[in-house]
Amino acid sequence: MAEFDFASRIDRARSLMAEQGLDGLYINAGPNMYYLTGFSPLEGGWPIWLSALLIPLDGEPVIVMTEMYHDIFVHHESHVQDARTYMDGEDPSHLLADLFREKGLSSGCMGVEDGMGFGDFRLLSDAVPALEISSAQGILDQLRMIKDSAEIEILRRVCGIMDAGYEAAQREIKEGRTEAAVGMDVIRALVEAGSETLEVAGHFSTLSARRIQRGDAIDVDLAGVSYKGYFGDSARTFFVGPPTDEERAMYDVVIRAYHRALELVRPGVEARRVHNETVKVIRDAGYDMTWKVGHGIGLTCLGHEAPLLQQDADFPLEPGMVHVIDPGIFLRDKHRDSPLHIEDVVLVTEDGYEHLTQFSTELLWV
Repeated sequence: MAEFDFASRIDRARSLMAEQGLDGLYINAGPNMYYLTGFSPLEGGWPIWLSALLIPLDGEPVIVMTEMYHDIFVHHESHVQDARTYMDGEDPSHLLADLFREKGLSSGCMGVEDGMGFGDFRLLSDAVPALEISSAQGILDQLRMIKDSAEIEILRRVCGIMDAGYEAAQREIKEGRTEAAVGMDVIRALVEAGSETLEVAGHFSTLSARRIQRGDAIDVDLAGVSYKGYFGDSARTFFVGPPTDEERAMYDVVIRAYHRALELVRPGVEARRVHNETVKVIRDAGYDMTWKVGHGIGLTCLGHEAPLLQQDADFPLEPGMVHVIDPGIFLRDKHRDSPLHIEDVVLVTEDGYEHLTQFSTELLWV
């Protein structure tokens, strides 16, 4: 916990709040609460339970949680020590109303996450009816999209774990083995390399009794690998047996798009240019790409976070951004539709980029 400067994060949040004219931030359980405090209850949302962080523009932050989560909270090191609790199953409306009154926030403008659930939104609106509720997503994105040195070292470790997963996939994917057996071998390798979670995406997001066949294209997507609360996301496609001429041609297009993206990754380049010029390589070759070419990684499990490299992203790349580059084309007529893609993690540096994933980007078959 000591490696993160939570006080500085909250100070930066307050500076951005003041610029946007907000009187406070109200953050539900999840990655943003963890980023700002070092602690978060399990995500659930009202009416299952309320877990929220209140950061006034002036005054000490407060976490609201159930008594059950408080029993967990006291055994964790959190930057925010003021916790207000209620019993699981009780209506916390009066607790919220009293807290906002105590902090002088019964009226004014409160910033919330765009992903706030409707139940939590309605609870806050009913408890503090004179409050104006506004989006603070831009503030939260701006805080989290530039990684500090401690975060970068953790993500470097996450990428090393993913590399170990690809080595296991290359070793264990064999014709005749079940998808479940291979998937478990990959997961075991990830855990032995340091992953603190068991979840992966792609081909092994479900572990079936189907036997791997010659001609399969296996999407080994390692979204879900984590270390110290930070999650990775990268992917490689493994062919079972030599790929066809068409698959080789498609891979050549993907690798050219991948290298075009890397040519553009440097400070000052607009994010949408990375997306648009990468996709153009694929479309000029007669194929289509139906997803954004890149996204940030960090505290969001199996999800995308800022910076998003997509067609309308008008911000410049900055040193400290960590994102994936993920050009690809969907393969059809396999036993399941699968993307033929290269998903790699890169760090934007002062003069370009650094690969955080190291596993080969060559055409792979086993």
